[in-house]
Amino acid sequence: MKSKKELITFLWELSVNNPEAIELRHSDSFIKNQYWHDSEWIYVKDIEIAFKHINKELGQLNSVNTDKIVSVALGLHSVNELSNNDLIIEEFNNVMKSISELSNS
Repeated sequence: MKSKKELITFLWELSVNNPEAIELRHSDSFIKNQYWHDSEWIYVKDIEIAFKHINKELGQLNSVNTDKIVSVALGLHSVNELSNNDLIIEEFNNVMKSISELSNS
C-alpha cells in the first residue's frame, strides 16, 4: 500500500492534469488496492474533488508547489501559508478529514 503522502501527491498531480499521473491512473487502475482499499474509494474521490476545487481557486498552477500542497493536506503546514480564501480553507479541511479515514500509513 502506498503511503498517504504518495497517495496525496498522486491525487494532486491528477487535479493539475499532470500527464504522468494521468497515465499512471490509466495503467494502474486495475490494481487500485495498491493506492487505497476498496472500502475507502469514497474518501479518495472526496479528496480528488476537493483538490479540483482548490486548484481552480488557486488559479496559476505553476506557482503552486506540489510539496506545499501535500504538506498542507497532511497537516504539516497551515493552509494560511497558501491562501486566506475561505473556500480553499474549507476544501483543505475536507481533504484532511478524508485523509484521516484512510488506512494508508
